[in-house]
Amino acid sequence: MNLLHANRRRPARPTAVVMAIALTMSVQLVGSWAAPVARAADPLPSAEPTPAPLESPSPLPNPTDPIPTIDPNPTIDPNPTFDPSPSQTAQPDPTADPGVTPEPTLAPDPGPPLPSPDASLEPSLEPSIEPSIEPSPEPSATPIPWDLSNGQQAGSDVGAPLPLYRLKAAAAPLDAGAAAVHTVSGIGGTGCADCHSAHRGESEFLIKAPAPGSTLCLGCHSGSGSPYDVAAQLSGTPANNPATDSFYRHVVEDGSGRQATCTDCHNPHDANATRPIMTTGGWTASGDIRGASGVAVTNGASGSAPTYATLSRSAGGQSLTFEYQLCLGCHSGATTLPTANAAHPSWWALDKGIELNPANASFHPIEAAGRNRSTQMAASLAGTSPFKAWDYTIESTVRCTSCHGDPSTVDQTATATPKRPDADAQEATHASANRGILIAPYRDRVLKASGEAYSSNDFALCYLCHAEAPFVNPNENPNATDTAFSLHGFHLTNLPSIEGGGASIDQAGAGEGLAICAECHFRIHSTAIAYKPGDAAAVARATGFGGLVNFAPNIAGPVSTGPVWTQPGSNGRGSCTLSCHGFTHTASDAFYETAPGTSFVASLTSGPVGPSGLTVQFADQTRYVTASDATWLWDFGDGTPTSSLQNPLHVYGSTGAFTVMLTVTRTSDLEHATMTRPAYITVTP
Repeated sequence: MNLLHANRRRPARPTAVVMAIALTMSVQLVGSWAAPVARAADPLPSAEPTPAPLESPSPLPNPTDPIPTIDPNPTIDPNPTFDPSPSQTAQPDPTADPGVTPEPTLAPDPGPPLPSPDASLEPSLEPSIEPSIEPSPEPSATPIPWDLSNGQQAGSDVGAPLPLYRLKAAAAPLDAGAAAVHTVSGIGGTGCADCHSAHRGESEFLIKAPAPGSTLCLGCHSGSGSPYDVAAQLSGTPANNPATDSFYRHVVEDGSGRQATCTDCHNPHDANATRPIMTTGGWTASGDIRGASGVAVTNGASGSAPTYATLSRSAGGQSLTFEYQLCLGCHSGATTLPTANAAHPSWWALDKGIELNPANASFHPIEAAGRNRSTQMAASLAGTSPFKAWDYTIESTVRCTSCHGDPSTVDQTATATPKRPDADAQEATHASANRGILIAPYRDRVLKASGEAYSSNDFALCYLCHAEAPFVNPNENPNATDTAFSLHGFHLTNLPSIEGGGASIDQAGAGEGLAICAECHFRIHSTAIAYKPGDAAAVARATGFGGLVNFAPNIAGPVSTGPVWTQPGSNGRGSCTLSCHGFTHTASDAFYETAPGTSFVASLTSGPVGPSGLTVQFADQTRYVTASDATWLWDFGDGTPTSSLQNPLHVYGSTGAFTVMLTVTRTSDLEHATMTRPAYITVTP
């Protein structure tokens, strides 16, 4: 509508119907007011007719003459003929009576002289086209370059009493930057009128499709108008069940209190093809969600409620900076979260603003790189699995869509050659057959029954990033690759079975068979919000366990504190005080050991060699050792001698990209671990 009313200059009437109406009105006027000409049956005029004085005006009409009438139901000639360059002087009526005083013409000009004796006797029957009486056009307005599209000529009936016509504007993307997803190119592309009606819509904003809003979007995103088939994703998933906190799709629109629609995550006018980029503060917002609203978060201390600020298009430009800001709009304390069900802590919708705070003791690295930068974590992320999809490192931040997305983009069953999508691929969270809109299966509510064997598919979500090897090794071996906890494999593959424990992770003391990941990593986003038996709501705390350890309700512990986990100390030994799967752990009989958590950083990772070389300060960050109970061995990658200092200063005297390795050995038990950072230091000319 804005486009139509931005300029009140009317274009030339382009259709035959409009022409016919204009011609009919003109014919009626001409038939009543035109001056007569000689009839075909009348005698020819004299060879020397007396010319009328040019200065004499036409006589005024006689007041007694009958008033001309206009037929209220004129007959429209379907094929009218007209003079392309009509005169504004009315033509004579060949049927007029010559004895009647002629009526004046509409124009003040007396018109051309009567025909000469040798002129053609056939009168002209072509009517004149009178100009429409319209307001003067606005002198400052610029005509809109409308033209007729195929749809405008044919009409597009969407159930209205009259056809609704498509309009086509000059081709131009709505977003002048990167390639726009929706354009106004009309036929052959996406036009404004593909979504909007010019005068009357079936729903708000002149939308052509009836409510809900997804009806319009799915008209194209169904494998026909768009290659991205969202309709197929939605149709193959189970129905959402808020009563059990079981959600499989974002597009809800069922009238419930918390529901989503397409425009909650997408702005159809601003979207473009820009891909997201990984930064140390999170992944940037992709063009798919450009212009959508979200929430910016300002974090405080671990466990404290952050400050939220709404982001919207009203701020102008691309309002979202990071992808996770879109998710926080619905999944944080910035909105009203569902009431917690006291009997089922595994159902609780927690404040992701608190959970993803980088100040927490441990967290999945959405807003910043993770805290666990050990050799084992680096090996775990670099290792293999039958589901491996993402190649993240300990330096990486990850996307919400790395865990919540379209399952078709990764493998759902174990394979020797798993799919490896790009890290910045389009991983939309429209729908999934896995509860929680998870991109791969993850068993987190139903415990293993007695005698039930280990299955990698139960933890496919974890194995998208992490190596599987240490979780299928039942032996206690602190040197097992890819994990700092030597008993992972024992818990997942070698626990004895019992009877009568129950299978609900929310039931205290439940557990009959092998463990599942969620029993020890209950809050998988972070450890900032704890669960303690008897609590009716989530409890935020300033300190939490490292290693994403947070025990589930089925694991019992001291009434006042819940299960207790003692993180490995300087000697690499840790302990648990809890009861799980019918087995009681105490600090005296549940010690485990871990290898040193080797890690290091550099004061800078690139720079020019200069006349005196590039000086780099290295800092050891190894865990589970002390300065008096460890040795260090540094290899700087440039062929120079190694160093045994804990925090050496090294000068690079040549250009190139250099791989740095650090091996730390705990002298009390000779356990050791090595961290390798490929091409870590870059020296330029």
